[in-house]
Amino acid sequence: MNTATAPVWQSETSKPSLRGKLVVFGMIMNIAGFSLSNWMTYGFSFLQGSIAWRFPIAFQLVFSIVLLSTIPWLPESPRWLLAHGHEAEGVRVLVALEGEGVTAKDDVIIDHTEEILAAVRAEKDSAPTWGDLLRGRTGRTGMVQRLVLGAGTQWMQQLVGINVTSY
Repeated sequence: MNTATAPVWQSETSKPSLRGKLVVFGMIMNIAGFSLSNWMTYGFSFLQGSIAWRFPIAFQLVFSIVLLSTIPWLPESPRWLLAHGHEAEGVRVLVALEGEGVTAKDDVIIDHTEEILAAVRAEKDSAPTWGDLLRGRTGRTGMVQRLVLGAGTQWMQQLVGINVTSY
């Protein structure tokens, strides 16, 4: 969830000039958290009793509580809203994300809305069914290659046993 869904949402709700930086920063924080977890577990392994395992597990709750308590203030993805017919709400989110006194009638919002809607229409018009995708009937779109590359990368990552050594 954290490494697949969050970066997509983050890129959809940030200005184009900041998207790459914010997604990279998110991944850096992910790695920093993983490193902190490992060092904490290592440090607590020298203690006796249940504190050696209870505290490292309980410490994770701090970040979970912060995250869960801030979710109600996070905006919905404008792309998702526009793709599912919630145009008024999608435009409202785009205006809020743009900030700086922008209104729904400004060219930047109208252009961005039209750009998102055009991309959604193009995706819907050319999207194959799951059956076509699994049978390799996608034309010259390269979808099968991307599917195999993505699934293969995840498959190989699991086969090397990284989760056994990490968790």
